[in-house]
Amino acid sequence: MTEKEFTAKWKDQIGKEMLKSFPDDFISGDNVDTLNLPGKSLTISELFNSYEVLDAEGNTYFTTDDYVHAKYVLYSTRLRPKEIVIPKNLDELKAAVKDYKKLLDKILKEMGAEFKTEFPESDKFMKVSNIVFNSLNLQRY
Repeated sequence: MTEKEFTAKWKDQIGKEMLKSFPDDFISGDNVDTLNLPGKSLTISELFNSYEVLDAEGNTYFTTDDYVHAKYVLYSTRLRPKEIVIPKNLDELKAAVKDYKKLLDKILKEMGAEFKTEFPESDKFMKVSNIVFNSLNLQRY
């Protein structure tokens, strides 16, 4: 197996078998607020203990002083929706982010173990895992 084949295999496996829908599979859907978004890829920026979720042009779509809140919004935008729901209950929001992060960590761990088996002398796992995650628009903060 080549690294290219490994990358293709993991993109397919994660997309079809391992990944859950965030936030739908992680929250109850009751008692939520709705946030309208641009339907673009977004990122997090920190400025003076405040976090902004913004697009590549620098347009801000969400601002908070809570990093977990910003991560929730970012994780929710993987498929570039026009709107997302945000739990009003902070504990539910934090649990959703924690559980999703655990899922991403589990995926990385399994991918890393297989990479080490397939390519024991290679030090390119970070590059390969970044290619896989970027192709699926996955971000791990």
